[in-house]
Amino acid sequence: MSDNPVERQYPVPADQAEGERNDETSSKVGPTPGQAEGDRRTVEESLRNQANQNPRLTPAEVDLADARVRTFEGRIIHNPPLARLLFDDTRFSPVWLVLRVLVGWAWLEPALRKLGDPAWMSTGAALRGFWENAVQIPASGRPPIAADWYRSFIQSLLDARAYTWFGPLVAIGEFLVAVALILGAFTGIAAFMGAFMNWNYIMAGSASTNGLLLVGAILLVLAWKTAGWIGLDRYLLPLLGTPWQPPSGEMPPRKRLSAPSP
Repeated sequence: MSDNPVERQYPVPADQAEGERNDETSSKVGPTPGQAEGDRRTVEESLRNQANQNPRLTPAEVDLADARVRTFEGRIIHNPPLARLLFDDTRFSPVWLVLRVLVGWAWLEPALRKLGDPAWMSTGAALRGFWENAVQIPASGRPPIAADWYRSFIQSLLDARAYTWFGPLVAIGEFLVAVALILGAFTGIAAFMGAFMNWNYIMAGSASTNGLLLVGAILLVLAWKTAGWIGLDRYLLPLLGTPWQPPSGEMPPRKRLSAPSP
C-alpha cells in the first residue's frame, strides 16, 4: 500500500503501472541500438533543417557540425606537433623542394640515357641482360636475388620476352617520375612510383643509390600535401580536389550542416 494519499484515493491501473516500471528499467539500462540510431537520425534531421533556415554559416561552423555527424561514434586522433610541422606545414616546404629536386634529378639522368638508347627503347636488350644477370645462381656466394619468388617472377618475364615492351616502359616511367618530382606535380604519386621502382631494383640485386632514393621517396610520400607547395601541386590539388576538399567552384554532394543551438 502506497503512503501517498492521492495514490490511495485514485489507484493507478495495473497496465499503466507496469509500463511505468518498464520505462524506468529501460532508462537505467540505456538506449537500445535501434534507439541510438533513431537519435542519430533525429540529430542529422535537426541539423539539416537548421542549415536550410540559416544559410549564412561560417566554414568553421559547417565543418564542426558536419564532424559531429560523421564522427558520431568515432574519434579523430591528431598527429603530434612534430609530424604536423614536417608533413602538414607549408613553412617546411623549402626543405621538401630541395629533396624533391635531388631525387628527381637522380631519376632524370639515367632516364635520358635510356630514352636515347635503342637497347632500351627498341629491342629491350639492355633490360634482358640485366634480368639474365639477376636470375643467375653462382656456384659459390650469394645470388643477386635473395628471394626465390622474385627470381621466379623475373624468370617468367624473361621466358615471356617481356623485356621488348618492359624496357621502354621503364625508361618512360623513370622520365615521368623525374619530371613530376622536379616540377612538383602530383608529388605523392610520383614519389610512390619512384619508390616502387627503387624497391624492384633492390630486389633484383642492384643496391647502388636505390636505398637512399627509396628513403627520400618515402619521406616525400608522407609529405605529399606540402612537398609540392613550391611547385605545381599548389595549383593542381585545389583544382582537382583532394580527399577533404571538393574541386574549386563546386559544392560537396552532401548538405552543409550546422550545430544544433542549445
